[in-house]
Amino acid sequence: MSETSEAQDVGGLLSRAQLTIATAESMTGGALAEALVAVPGASEWLAGGVIAYMSRVKYNLLGVRKGPVVCEDAARQMAVSVARLLGTDVGVSTTGVAGPEPMEDQPVGTLFVGVSVRGHVVARHCKLDGDPSEIRTRAVREALELTTRALSS
Repeated sequence: MSETSEAQDVGGLLSRAQLTIATAESMTGGALAEALVAVPGASEWLAGGVIAYMSRVKYNLLGVRKGPVVCEDAARQMAVSVARLLGTDVGVSTTGVAGPEPMEDQPVGTLFVGVSVRGHVVARHCKLDGDPSEIRTRAVREALELTTRALSS
């Protein structure tokens, strides 16, 4: 399935359920929000997003606990916090290592995605292959897939 169709699926689920979404992105640097913005009608359900590339933004704006930010706990906190910060029903987050160098003892290709739907949080850890651009593209697809699953359950 393509990134476009996955984003459309998320948009359809949000529209039907009359829910809103916000993104908190580190590894994907805004690419997740960009995929959602491309869906017709996104202004009805996409509130906005936070690009929290530096750790201090994760700590100070999104309330991530001091310590490692490339981990499941940080992804969960980012998803919950962005939903609270932007007043949405759903928050989705990405944090990881696209490369070219490892970070926090995590290898290149490490991804953590968090999705909060009205406070119920799910997370996923993935290992992605490719160059940094390919890894970020695959990370967006993983985030959209997990969001679809969370909205469908």
